[in-house]
Amino acid sequence: MSGGHFDYNQYKIHDTIEMLFELIREQKMPFDKDVELYSKKTLKEFEKGLEYLKKAHIYTQRIDWLVSCDDGEGTFHERLKEDLDNLIK
Repeated sequence: MSGGHFDYNQYKIHDTIEMLFELIREQKMPFDKDVELYSKKTLKEFEKGLEYLKKAHIYTQRIDWLVSCDDGEGTFHERLKEDLDNLIK
């Protein structure tokens, strides 16, 4: 496995992304339709946080590979752009 400079903490970010995504999904499609735990305004902020976490994961992964000498600077920039572009899709 490549990297390791950040003790693979980018994978903890990824796990947090998955948990937050599931939380948002559960709130938008609750089992009990009469229970709303969070307002739409709050869920919008959850979604905003989700996007920030996705970007943080990408940046952490790319920087990790660069400083661990798995990627050079050129590859760093190419892969960073590609990952961020794919995030938008």
